[in-house]
Amino acid sequence: MGFLGITVGYVTFLWAIQYSTATSASIIAATTPAITITLLALGWGIIPSKLRVFGIVLSFSGLLVIITQGSIIRLLSLSLSPSDFVLLLNVLAVSLFTIQGQEVMAKFPPIVTSVYSLLFGTIFLLPYGIWEMFHRNWYFTYSSTLVLLYMGCAVTGIATLLNFEGISRLGSGKAAILGNLAPIFGILLACIFLGERLSLYHWGGFILVFGGIGLCLFPRNLSKT
Repeated sequence: MGFLGITVGYVTFLWAIQYSTATSASIIAATTPAITITLLALGWGIIPSKLRVFGIVLSFSGLLVIITQGSIIRLLSLSLSPSDFVLLLNVLAVSLFTIQGQEVMAKFPPIVTSVYSLLFGTIFLLPYGIWEMFHRNWYFTYSSTLVLLYMGCAVTGIATLLNFEGISRLGSGKAAILGNLAPIFGILLACIFLGERLSLYHWGGFILVFGGIGLCLFPRNLSKT
């Protein structure tokens, strides 16, 4: 789990976003729920309900509307680059990470699962980190140090714990669909702190995303899958 979710997850993501466009990266990340339920169906025999499949498609469509700013031309003009295939590998690794996490938490609580995943993920990252120490220049400023601390403690540590807590309560399939809220919160925070304004396509996308998530979490689908 540590190797897949932390080592492979972070290395593939941080490398790929250097060369991929923000639009392509956002769209590929939005496929995580679909890939997760596909893996559950193929590898674990957990077949999603038609309502959940429709909810995932609806939510993904909402993100497409937001990411492409409601432009079909912008969507059709997208093309995949080699870095985008690395991002797909990232989504696959993260999906397997969450599914395995659900299995491990049948024996261990979320905090134990989180600690050991982060520990072994960090161990596997050490060889690459040591190589960089001797082949690249390291220069830390006060602000960059604070950012790194935030990324390590909040974005990785606390987020991993909360993610596993959610998976233990909802199951990996339902927890994955909630990941589609990340870009929504990003947009809303930009409105609050940066003064950005919402357009009509934002509202249309919001409705589709929340509608899709609501269908996935519908009481009829409350089994932990």
